Amino acid sequence: MRPGPAPRLVVWLLEHYGSSSDNEALIGDLAERYHGGRSAFWCGKQAAVAVLVGAFENIRSHRLATLRAMAAGWLAYWTLGYVFFHFGFYQVMLDSLALDNPDLLIGSWSPPVWWHTNSFGRIYTFGANAIATAAMGMIAVVSGWIVATFFRPNQRSAVLVFSFTVLLSWICYSMTLGPNDTGSSLPWSAYFWMNSILQTLGILMGAPMAERVRLSMA
Repeated sequence: MRPGPAPRLVVWLLEHYGSSSDNEALIGDLAERYHGGRSAFWCGKQAAVAVLVGAFENIRSHRLATLRAMAAGWLAYWTLGYVFFHFGFYQVMLDSLALDNPDLLIGSWSPPVWWHTNSFGRIYTFGANAIATAAMGMIAVVSGWIVATFFRPNQRSAVLVFSFTVLLSWICYSMTLGPNDTGSSLPWSAYFWMNSILQTLGILMGAPMAERVRLSMA
């Protein structure tokens, strides 16, 4: 028999995303199974199934509340993204390089300034994309936090559905890309999917952040 509690991921999943009133009992049951020889993967799979089943039951019982949460989440997600990338960092970056086409940022380029070399262009592009990735992650976290804060007590299932719809939207978008579009081939396809997954995880992280804020203010 293994000593200690259930695997941390199992406890984290059920504590933050379990929608059932039996979460504590399930954590205890999975801890016993883990101590009895079940693998951490098996326990994690059981916890994930319990989270999904609980979320489905909660959504079915609160359809209207879930739709309102989705509308609020998408409104925050797209508004923040549009403001930041159209009026903020991204547009300033393009203006600073005198570029009127975002596609010119892809690959090796040399802005029309004497000290801008191809090497500088690659470094600038890498830095700009790193900042863009961080910004998209923060937008995702804030959007998830908004849903989790304003749509209690169904925030757990609402955040799960919202994160799934965001990931699904990027999957659908990837299916519309032509062979010459940015994101359709390596290395930009890897960057595209990395950002998609990070945004999904960012939304999921919004829920525990909102919970910590609520407890600190209680």
